[in-house]
Amino acid sequence: MGIAAAIGILSPFPFYFWLWTWPQSWVDLCGKGQDPSKVMAHLAHFFKLVQFISLFSVSSFHWPPPLYFWPLFAFGQFLNFKLLNIDWTVPGFAEWCSRSDNGICGFVAMRLNFGLSAAW
Repeated sequence: MGIAAAIGILSPFPFYFWLWTWPQSWVDLCGKGQDPSKVMAHLAHFFKLVQFISLFSVSSFHWPPPLYFWPLFAFGQFLNFKLLNIDWTVPGFAEWCSRSDNGICGFVAMRLNFGLSAAW
């Protein structure tokens, strides 16, 4: 069961790698009558469902959570907050991000290029 759960949890990553690396092949695969973004969203939701089922098949729920949960949770929230408050005024930072292969950095740069950073 553990190997099947690991496969289920890791299953979206090859898809996202393929999508990020060769986006035109995804558009070609979807064809002219389909919106590639909507097809990708449906497939991503399916992969997320597979991940949750795989994770919950090998996990158990305990309340209260173990003590190590709270510092990990706080650190994750700190990182989320810090990502949203990056100093975008540093010269060349947005340009560097737009050329970067890092997924989240490219996503943030894309949001900046569309002028949506103020919405964050």
